[in-house]
Amino acid sequence: MKRMKLLFTLALPVLLIESAQAQLSRLISQAHWSNTGAVFVAVDSTDYKYNSNTRGGDLKRTLKYDEGTTMLATDTSFINSSQVLQTFYTSTDGAGGYADNIKYKATRVWNLFSGTWVNSNNYYYTYNSDGTMRTMIYQTWGGSSWINVSQNIYTYSGGLQSDKYLTWNGATFVLASQKNYINDAGRVTDQTDVTIVSGTPTYTQSYHYDYDSAGRTTTASYNVYNGTSFVPNNQYAYTYDGTGNRLTSTYSLYNTTTGAWDNNTLKIYSDFTAGHNPKTEINQKWDTTGGGSWYNVMQFTNTYNSQEQLTSMMGISWNTAGFWQYRSGDPMAMYHYGTYFPAAVADVNTANGVVNIFPVPAQNTINISLNWNEAQAFSVAIFDINGRTVQQWNVPTTSQYTTTINAENIPAGNYIVKIGGAKGQVTKQIVIVH
Repeated sequence: MKRMKLLFTLALPVLLIESAQAQLSRLISQAHWSNTGAVFVAVDSTDYKYNSNTRGGDLKRTLKYDEGTTMLATDTSFINSSQVLQTFYTSTDGAGGYADNIKYKATRVWNLFSGTWVNSNNYYYTYNSDGTMRTMIYQTWGGSSWINVSQNIYTYSGGLQSDKYLTWNGATFVLASQKNYINDAGRVTDQTDVTIVSGTPTYTQSYHYDYDSAGRTTTASYNVYNGTSFVPNNQYAYTYDGTGNRLTSTYSLYNTTTGAWDNNTLKIYSDFTAGHNPKTEINQKWDTTGGGSWYNVMQFTNTYNSQEQLTSMMGISWNTAGFWQYRSGDPMAMYHYGTYFPAAVADVNTANGVVNIFPVPAQNTINISLNWNEAQAFSVAIFDINGRTVQQWNVPTTSQYTTTINAENIPAGNYIVKIGGAKGQVTKQIVIVH
């Protein structure tokens, strides 16, 4: 008993930290404007709807919304333009490592004459047990039925190794091209693309990536196959400061005559957030006049929320007279987020086994699946953050155990699930949301 009490006492500070992180932020809408040279006018607006508290997303992470609708601006109002519908894998699909991954995505366009949504494209996704994508099938709407267009097949071995692209010939998918990757310590260093005609592969292009000791990309180069060898074409080079902020991004074109890289564009980043996001970005272009020099083109000002998510972006052009001035086409965007409280699970302490806890919000239940390294009798207890026992029961000696808890009568909040016996214990933190 003393040991169990000690574990609970030690776990409590961790629980409080995890509870503070349980509130997450996801993108719920975005809108874009374009400057006329005098004022910004609306271009479009997109809203996202989520039917689950287990999914989110933002501009840097996959958006796992159920419905996204884009509207275009007119002089007086907004009209429907396009829509994306998504469905997701759940534990009932046998999805362990890929629950909440996108299963199906459908795109539709708005028909102004009929005032209805019209089918456009379909995407079907499958995954490996660890959550990595296995296949993607793309279809287009033929007016009365869906028509297969292509399929991607992904293979892995210590990282992504190949992406096979197959096209539909009316009866089956036929291999048309393939991307092959070389990985080093989980990072892609090389990519080689080939097209395949009648089973014969032909090189088309390749990419090479270099990294610094901290794993940050320093160069990314693109090469084109000329029939006998790969010839450099363009390259991005990146620099960083001592804290990991990206300072510059230089785009260069390969000069086949001189065999050197010629400057083309430069992005300069400054005024960083704690999460290394730049609040200011200046875009420049290379002027070959004389010895060559950089000149300003546009400046972007960015703002972020406390979750380091982009909330606004505004671009302004450079006037050659020596100052920034809005011009026709200068962009502006606003991004809005909503907080949510996922029924998330976080490890606090584990020993002699692995436990998986899968909240199922639609059924208002919590599933527990346990595998001990060594069979034992044990107890299962659920405590609230004040240490009060909410539920508790004993389980006879076994090495595997599964059960479903009805969470309907458990108030929303943060809880600890402690499963312990003489040969080991597992402690998990959960967040229940109704």
